[in-house]
Amino acid sequence: MTASTHLKQITVILMIVMWTFSFAVQVTFQVDMQYQDVSPNGVHIAGGFQYWNPTTHECTLVSDAIYAATFEMVPGDYYEYLYVNGDMWGLDETVLRNITVPDTDTILYPVYYNNQGGINGSPVTVTFHLNTSIMPGWTDSTKTIVIRGSFNSWGGNDWQMVNVGGDYWTFTSPIPLYPANYEYKYINTNLWNEYWESIDNRVLEITGDEEELVRQMEYFNADGPPYIETDGLDAYFRVCTLGIAGYDDDNMYTVGSFEGWLGTLMTDEGAGDFWGLSYSFDVPTQVEYNFQHGIGGWEGIENRTADITQDTTLAFVFWDNQPPSCCGPVEKTIIFQVDMAAWLDEDGAIGMSVFSIARNDTLEVRGGFNGWSDNDPTTSVMVRQPGTNIFSLPVSITNFPELTMEYKYFIKHSAESVSQLESEYGPMYTNMGMEEPLQFGGLPRSFTLDDTEEDIYTLPLASYYDLPQSGTIPAGHQIITTYTIDMSDAGTSGFVPGDEVRLVLKDKWTNYLQGFGDLSSTVASDNGDGTYTAIVTLTGPVPWHTIYVWEFEGANLSVQEGGGSGYGKCRVRYMCPTSGIWNNWNFPVDIWTEEPPLLVEDYQNALECLGCLFDENMTGDGSVNVVDIVVLVSHILQINLINDQNLCLWDCMSDGNIDVNDIVCFITIILDSEVGGVD
Repeated sequence: MTASTHLKQITVILMIVMWTFSFAVQVTFQVDMQYQDVSPNGVHIAGGFQYWNPTTHECTLVSDAIYAATFEMVPGDYYEYLYVNGDMWGLDETVLRNITVPDTDTILYPVYYNNQGGINGSPVTVTFHLNTSIMPGWTDSTKTIVIRGSFNSWGGNDWQMVNVGGDYWTFTSPIPLYPANYEYKYINTNLWNEYWESIDNRVLEITGDEEELVRQMEYFNADGPPYIETDGLDAYFRVCTLGIAGYDDDNMYTVGSFEGWLGTLMTDEGAGDFWGLSYSFDVPTQVEYNFQHGIGGWEGIENRTADITQDTTLAFVFWDNQPPSCCGPVEKTIIFQVDMAAWLDEDGAIGMSVFSIARNDTLEVRGGFNGWSDNDPTTSVMVRQPGTNIFSLPVSITNFPELTMEYKYFIKHSAESVSQLESEYGPMYTNMGMEEPLQFGGLPRSFTLDDTEEDIYTLPLASYYDLPQSGTIPAGHQIITTYTIDMSDAGTSGFVPGDEVRLVLKDKWTNYLQGFGDLSSTVASDNGDGTYTAIVTLTGPVPWHTIYVWEFEGANLSVQEGGGSGYGKCRVRYMCPTSGIWNNWNFPVDIWTEEPPLLVEDYQNALECLGCLFDENMTGDGSVNVVDIVVLVSHILQINLINDQNLCLWDCMSDGNIDVNDIVCFITIILDSEVGGVD
């Protein structure tokens, strides 16, 4: 090899060295020797960055008992190291330290030699508090967070933190720690890998003067919280967009009571699927909120709630609380259909008479697919099918096939209808138009797009409020209903004999049309055996169902059953006619039940007890005519299906089937009526 070749190699090596150190930073290491007898040979540092030589790098005394040494190091490199009280192995610490070189010049916080500080101080327990909101998608159900440091030899999972809700974790040291300066980090560990914080080692200083040490809130891999810190109460709202079908990087908004339901733009966290909003409150506040993607693209769930009483991060949520699907979104046409026979206000109707096409009332379907609103009439406003009391609407929906979508039917009264109803019954209550489906205990109806392999799916025909036409007690007919409750076990709720027991009716339409008031309550009489009875008189038209709860009030306590927004928030029971006649009705005895779910009677059993009250008059228009034939043909061709509970009305042949034979049967009836055979 020639001298020229050697010179070229040396030049390349020097260039590499110079290039490397052009990006280097200065790191100063410091050790506190105040509780040690310092060797006359000085204090040295040894580590991977200087080939573990205990004699070559002596630390310099910089102040009091603090010794320091500075090195040029490359950002991002990881090294282990320790201090030596002298200049040979055998005089070194038993503590193994480590560092990931930071991006800027850094002077490390002094640590006690061998972590032995405050020799005369008392050991203390230490409580750590951690927030993981900085890390997208970290939740208590999927992560294991441990603490490792110089107090546990930087290893093991014994110091495993406990999730205390959402982004928040805590852990108290299993043994008291002696006075010293310790270093530590938080680690997310699982069966496959470990995710260490990449920031500088955290420092824990124990002086020995503390009885107990509680660390302030720390944020995983960050020096501070994600919210903007102010003098107020700071909150951080977060949403993950992975569960939004067809999401195309739309802007995300937090929409809530605290900002006027206008929509406040969120910030893309840069993690691909997470958005956040920092918001400051002046005083403790209870808020309702939801998220939007794009303007108007509301979530399809009930409003979220939060109590803001201190600076906080609200754990991330998936859009609509639906985790991402394993499969891609699909597009299908869903046909909604509902029978309004029991609610129409028009000639020949015999039901509740609160819904009028002539007065421009509209029937709507509202659900998660349209933001629970009628902002887009093409996806919400239903159309009456000619010659029937059935309203329907086809809606094209794109979503993940297995995700559950919820909906309810909604009567939107015109100003004319509101005026007429209020002139007769008084001011209307709030939110009267939204149904409470009885068979689901008030929960919304639901479907998934994989309910069928076809591209067009017709949902089962329902009745608004699940009230069939034959379930309406006729106009002018009066019945006395009797409710009884056994309060023997209500003592656990604070009830004592002598407290006032009340029946509270919750069906808005019954309360409104009967003039009971929105907060209807009836004082129950004490039967002397632990049971109480309340009596309510109803005058038709009135539904066959009753929605109610019980409550009691004592000198210092008032408690009502149920509540919330889930299944069985109220009791649901039904009345049945006897041989087509509606008689006074005694409901079965209830047992006091403070927490939901409350008893919801079986809907199908209730339908069976109705029987066929309106023989041959299927559409409820007062006569058997060609309109009934149109409805029957539509059912046989599976264009518009008849309610299951009304099928018996259409079985003209009484053979258990609905087919062409029934069409012939009804044609015969119609022809007979035209020559005087049928009224």
